[in-house]
Amino acid sequence: MRAALGMLRMRFIYSLQYRAAAWAGVMTQVFWGFMETLLYKAFYASNAAAFPMTLPQVTCYIWLRQAFFAMFILWSVDGDILDMIINGNVGYEIIRPTDLYWMWFTRNLGSRLSKVALRCGPVFLVAFLLPAPFGLSLPPNWVTFFAFLLSFVMAVLLIIGLCMWIYILSFYTIASRGVQSIVGLTAEFLSGSLLPIPFMPEGFQKVAYLLPFAQTQAVPYLMYSGYYSGREMVMNLGVQLFWLIVVIGSGHAVMKRALLKVTVQGG
Repeated sequence: MRAALGMLRMRFIYSLQYRAAAWAGVMTQVFWGFMETLLYKAFYASNAAAFPMTLPQVTCYIWLRQAFFAMFILWSVDGDILDMIINGNVGYEIIRPTDLYWMWFTRNLGSRLSKVALRCGPVFLVAFLLPAPFGLSLPPNWVTFFAFLLSFVMAVLLIIGLCMWIYILSFYTIASRGVQSIVGLTAEFLSGSLLPIPFMPEGFQKVAYLLPFAQTQAVPYLMYSGYYSGREMVMNLGVQLFWLIVVIGSGHAVMKRALLKVTVQGG
Protein backbone atom coordinates (compact mmCIF):
# COMPACT_ATOMS: atom_id res chain seq x y z
CA MET A 1 0.00 0.00 0.00
CA ARG A 2 2.86 2.41 0.82
CA ALA A 3 4.46 1.74 -2.57
CA ALA A 4 1.14 2.25 -4.36
CA LEU A 5 0.51 5.55 -2.55
CA GLY A 6 4.06 6.63 -3.40
CA MET A 7 3.39 5.93 -7.08
CA LEU A 8 0.13 7.90 -6.88
CA ARG A 9 1.90 10.91 -5.39
CA MET A 10 4.79 10.70 -7.86
CA ARG A 11 2.56 10.53 -10.96
CA PHE A 12 0.35 13.33 -9.62
CA ILE A 13 3.33 15.66 -9.17
CA TYR A 14 4.91 14.58 -12.47
CA SER A 15 1.78 15.36 -14.49
CA LEU A 16 1.34 18.79 -12.86
CA GLN A 17 4.27 20.14 -14.89
CA TYR A 18 2.26 20.22 -18.13
CA ARG A 19 0.68 23.62 -17.44
CA ALA A 20 0.51 24.80 -21.07
CA ALA A 21 -1.35 21.64 -22.10
CA ALA A 22 -3.72 22.14 -19.17
CA TRP A 23 -4.59 25.71 -20.18
CA ALA A 24 -5.12 24.58 -23.76
CA GLY A 25 -7.47 21.92 -22.39
CA VAL A 26 -9.34 24.51 -20.31
CA MET A 27 -9.96 26.68 -23.36
CA THR A 28 -11.11 23.66 -25.36
CA GLN A 29 -13.49 22.50 -22.63
CA VAL A 30 -14.97 25.98 -22.14
CA PHE A 31 -15.43 26.41 -25.90
CA TRP A 32 -17.19 23.06 -26.29
CA GLY A 33 -19.31 23.77 -23.22
CA PHE A 34 -20.56 26.99 -24.84
CA MET A 35 -21.17 25.27 -28.16
CA GLU A 36 -23.17 22.42 -26.65
CA THR A 37 -25.31 24.60 -24.38
CA LEU A 38 -26.22 26.88 -27.28
CA LEU A 39 -27.01 23.86 -29.44
CA TYR A 40 -29.37 22.36 -26.87
CA LYS A 41 -30.92 25.78 -26.22
CA ALA A 42 -31.87 25.96 -29.89
CA PHE A 43 -33.55 22.54 -29.73
CA TYR A 44 -35.39 23.32 -26.50
CA ALA A 45 -36.67 26.60 -27.91
CA SER A 46 -38.86 24.65 -30.36
CA ASN A 47 -40.53 22.30 -27.86
CA ALA A 48 -38.99 21.88 -24.41
CA ALA A 49 -41.66 19.38 -23.32
CA ALA A 50 -40.50 16.88 -25.96
CA PHE A 51 -37.20 16.21 -24.18
CA PRO A 52 -36.63 13.84 -21.23
CA MET A 53 -34.48 16.32 -19.27
CA THR A 54 -34.99 19.98 -18.47
CA LEU A 55 -32.59 22.48 -20.02
CA PRO A 56 -30.91 23.31 -16.65
CA GLN A 57 -30.33 19.58 -16.10
CA VAL A 58 -28.76 19.26 -19.53
CA THR A 59 -26.46 22.25 -19.01
CA CYS A 60 -25.33 20.84 -15.63
CA TYR A 61 -24.59 17.55 -17.39
CA ILE A 62 -22.59 19.33 -20.12
CA TRP A 63 -20.44 21.41 -17.77
CA LEU A 64 -19.67 18.49 -15.48
CA ARG A 65 -18.62 16.46 -18.48
CA GLN A 66 -16.34 19.25 -19.65
CA ALA A 67 -14.84 19.87 -16.20
CA PHE A 68 -14.00 16.19 -15.66
CA PHE A 69 -13.23 15.36 -19.29
CA ALA A 70 -9.62 14.35 -18.57
CA MET A 71 -10.74 11.93 -15.87
CA PHE A 72 -13.20 9.85 -17.87
CA ILE A 73 -11.79 9.54 -21.40
CA LEU A 74 -11.04 5.82 -21.58
CA TRP A 75 -9.03 6.01 -24.80
CA SER A 76 -6.45 8.20 -23.04
CA VAL A 77 -4.16 5.60 -21.50
CA ASP A 78 -0.57 5.63 -20.27
CA GLY A 79 1.53 5.11 -23.39
CA ASP A 80 4.60 4.20 -21.34
CA ILE A 81 2.80 1.18 -19.88
CA LEU A 82 1.69 0.01 -23.32
CA ASP A 83 5.23 0.40 -24.62
CA MET A 84 6.57 -1.66 -21.72
CA ILE A 85 4.17 -4.48 -22.55
CA ILE A 86 4.98 -4.46 -26.27
CA ASN A 87 8.78 -4.06 -26.11
CA GLY A 88 9.32 -6.40 -23.17
CA ASN A 89 10.42 -3.88 -20.55
CA VAL A 90 7.52 -5.07 -18.42
CA GLY A 91 9.99 -7.70 -17.23
CA TYR A 92 11.60 -5.06 -15.02
CA GLU A 93 8.20 -4.32 -13.50
CA ILE A 94 7.46 -7.98 -12.79
CA ILE A 95 10.57 -8.58 -10.69
CA ARG A 96 9.73 -5.76 -8.29
CA PRO A 97 8.29 -6.95 -4.94
CA THR A 98 4.98 -5.15 -5.47
CA ASP A 99 1.56 -5.97 -6.85
CA LEU A 100 1.86 -4.71 -10.44
CA TYR A 101 -1.91 -4.29 -10.85
CA TRP A 102 -2.19 -1.81 -8.00
CA MET A 103 1.00 -0.02 -9.01
CA TRP A 104 -0.37 0.63 -12.49
CA PHE A 105 -3.80 1.39 -11.04
CA THR A 106 -2.48 4.15 -8.78
CA ARG A 107 -0.16 5.40 -11.52
CA ASN A 108 -3.16 5.98 -13.81
CA LEU A 109 -5.19 7.47 -10.98
CA GLY A 110 -2.45 9.98 -10.15
CA SER A 111 -2.08 11.08 -13.77
CA ARG A 112 -5.80 11.61 -14.24
CA LEU A 113 -6.25 13.42 -10.92
CA SER A 114 -3.49 15.87 -11.77
CA LYS A 115 -5.02 16.66 -15.17
CA VAL A 116 -8.41 17.28 -13.59
CA ALA A 117 -6.88 19.37 -10.78
CA LEU A 118 -5.38 21.74 -13.37
CA ARG A 119 -8.48 22.01 -15.56
CA CYS A 120 -11.67 21.70 -13.54
CA GLY A 121 -11.27 24.89 -11.44
CA PRO A 122 -11.34 27.39 -14.34
CA VAL A 123 -14.13 25.45 -16.08
CA PHE A 124 -16.25 25.48 -12.92
CA LEU A 125 -15.57 29.20 -12.45
CA VAL A 126 -16.84 30.02 -15.94
CA ALA A 127 -19.80 27.64 -15.65
CA PHE A 128 -21.01 29.03 -12.28
CA LEU A 129 -20.71 32.65 -13.48
CA LEU A 130 -22.95 32.07 -16.49
CA PRO A 131 -26.62 33.02 -16.07
CA ALA A 132 -29.36 30.39 -16.02
CA PRO A 133 -30.05 28.23 -17.92
CA PHE A 134 -26.62 28.31 -19.57
CA GLY A 135 -24.49 27.86 -16.47
CA LEU A 136 -23.87 25.22 -13.85
CA SER A 137 -26.19 25.23 -10.84
CA LEU A 138 -25.93 23.47 -7.49
CA PRO A 139 -27.72 20.13 -6.87
CA PRO A 140 -31.34 20.41 -5.70
CA ASN A 141 -30.56 19.24 -2.14
CA TRP A 142 -27.81 17.90 0.15
CA VAL A 143 -28.88 14.27 -0.26
CA THR A 144 -28.40 14.55 -4.01
CA PHE A 145 -25.01 16.22 -3.52
CA PHE A 146 -23.66 13.49 -1.22
CA ALA A 147 -25.07 10.77 -3.50
CA PHE A 148 -23.23 12.46 -6.39
CA LEU A 149 -19.96 12.49 -4.42
CA LEU A 150 -20.28 8.77 -3.63
CA SER A 151 -21.21 7.99 -7.22
CA PHE A 152 -18.33 10.12 -8.53
CA VAL A 153 -15.73 8.33 -6.40
CA MET A 154 -16.96 4.94 -7.61
CA ALA A 155 -16.99 6.22 -11.19
CA VAL A 156 -13.36 7.33 -10.92
CA LEU A 157 -12.25 3.95 -9.58
CA LEU A 158 -14.34 2.17 -12.21
CA ILE A 159 -12.82 4.10 -15.14
CA ILE A 160 -9.33 3.21 -13.90
CA GLY A 161 -10.43 -0.43 -13.61
CA LEU A 162 -11.66 -0.36 -17.21
CA CYS A 163 -8.42 1.30 -18.28
CA MET A 164 -6.51 -1.55 -16.63
CA TRP A 165 -8.36 -3.99 -18.88
CA ILE A 166 -6.81 -2.28 -21.92
CA TYR A 167 -3.36 -3.04 -20.51
CA ILE A 168 -4.38 -6.59 -19.63
CA LEU A 169 -5.72 -7.31 -23.12
CA SER A 170 -2.50 -5.88 -24.57
CA PHE A 171 -0.63 -8.86 -23.09
CA TYR A 172 -2.52 -11.07 -25.55
CA THR A 173 -2.09 -8.94 -28.68
CA ILE A 174 0.83 -7.95 -30.91
CA ALA A 175 -0.25 -4.29 -31.04
CA SER A 176 -2.39 -2.46 -28.49
CA ARG A 177 -3.83 0.27 -30.74
CA GLY A 178 -6.72 -1.91 -31.93
CA VAL A 179 -7.84 -2.79 -28.40
CA GLN A 180 -7.44 0.81 -27.30
CA SER A 181 -9.54 2.15 -30.20
CA ILE A 182 -12.37 -0.39 -29.92
CA VAL A 183 -12.74 -0.12 -26.15
CA GLY A 184 -12.34 3.66 -26.18
CA LEU A 185 -14.94 4.33 -28.88
CA THR A 186 -17.43 1.88 -27.35
CA ALA A 187 -17.04 3.47 -23.93
CA GLU A 188 -17.37 7.01 -25.31
CA PHE A 189 -20.76 6.24 -26.84
CA LEU A 190 -22.21 4.03 -24.09
CA SER A 191 -21.01 6.27 -21.25
CA GLY A 192 -23.16 9.19 -22.40
CA SER A 193 -20.14 11.26 -23.38
CA LEU A 194 -21.45 12.04 -26.87
CA LEU A 195 -25.15 12.17 -25.98
CA PRO A 196 -26.90 11.93 -22.58
CA ILE A 197 -28.36 8.45 -22.28
CA PRO A 198 -31.93 9.70 -21.48
CA PHE A 199 -32.01 11.08 -25.06
CA MET A 200 -31.42 7.62 -26.51
CA PRO A 201 -34.23 5.13 -27.42
CA GLU A 202 -35.82 3.56 -24.35
CA GLY A 203 -34.76 0.01 -25.16
CA PHE A 204 -31.18 1.09 -25.73
CA GLN A 205 -31.19 2.98 -22.43
CA LYS A 206 -31.97 -0.20 -20.49
CA VAL A 207 -29.04 -1.98 -22.09
CA ALA A 208 -26.68 0.97 -21.59
CA TYR A 209 -27.48 1.32 -17.89
CA LEU A 210 -26.71 -2.36 -17.30
CA LEU A 211 -23.21 -1.99 -18.77
CA PRO A 212 -20.26 -0.55 -16.80
CA PHE A 213 -19.59 2.34 -19.20
CA ALA A 214 -22.73 4.32 -18.24
CA GLN A 215 -21.66 4.11 -14.59
CA THR A 216 -18.56 6.19 -15.30
CA GLN A 217 -20.15 9.42 -16.55
CA ALA A 218 -23.90 9.30 -17.13
CA VAL A 219 -24.91 8.11 -13.66
CA PRO A 220 -22.96 10.61 -11.49
CA TYR A 221 -23.78 13.54 -13.79
CA LEU A 222 -27.48 12.67 -13.88
CA MET A 223 -27.46 12.42 -10.08
CA TYR A 224 -25.93 15.88 -9.73
CA SER A 225 -28.49 17.43 -12.08
CA GLY A 226 -31.41 16.00 -10.07
CA TYR A 227 -32.57 13.64 -12.80
CA TYR A 228 -32.43 10.75 -10.30
CA SER A 229 -34.02 10.79 -6.89
CA GLY A 230 -35.00 8.38 -4.10
CA ARG A 231 -35.10 4.75 -5.14
CA GLU A 232 -33.53 5.35 -8.57
CA MET A 233 -30.54 6.93 -6.87
CA VAL A 234 -30.01 3.95 -4.56
CA MET A 235 -30.44 1.45 -7.39
CA ASN A 236 -27.85 3.19 -9.57
CA LEU A 237 -25.37 3.34 -6.70
CA GLY A 238 -25.87 -0.41 -6.26
CA VAL A 239 -25.21 -1.08 -9.95
CA GLN A 240 -22.07 1.06 -9.78
CA LEU A 241 -20.78 -0.86 -6.76
CA PHE A 242 -21.49 -4.17 -8.52
CA TRP A 243 -19.50 -3.22 -11.62
CA LEU A 244 -16.71 -1.74 -9.54
CA ILE A 245 -16.20 -5.06 -7.74
CA VAL A 246 -16.53 -7.12 -10.94
CA VAL A 247 -14.22 -4.99 -13.13
CA ILE A 248 -11.44 -4.56 -10.58
CA GLY A 249 -11.71 -8.07 -9.11
CA SER A 250 -11.70 -9.83 -12.48
CA GLY A 251 -9.00 -7.52 -13.83
CA HIS A 252 -6.69 -8.24 -10.92
CA ALA A 253 -7.21 -12.01 -11.29
CA VAL A 254 -6.70 -12.07 -15.08
CA MET A 255 -3.62 -9.85 -14.92
CA LYS A 256 -2.09 -12.08 -12.27
CA ARG A 257 -2.60 -15.05 -14.58
CA ALA A 258 -1.24 -13.16 -17.60
CA LEU A 259 1.95 -12.25 -15.74
CA LEU A 260 2.59 -15.91 -14.94
CA LYS A 261 2.63 -16.76 -18.67
CA VAL A 262 4.22 -13.62 -20.12
CA THR A 263 7.29 -14.20 -22.31
CA VAL A 264 9.93 -11.49 -22.60
CA GLN A 265 12.20 -11.74 -25.63
CA GLY A 266 15.64 -10.22 -25.88
CA GLY A 267 19.29 -10.66 -24.99
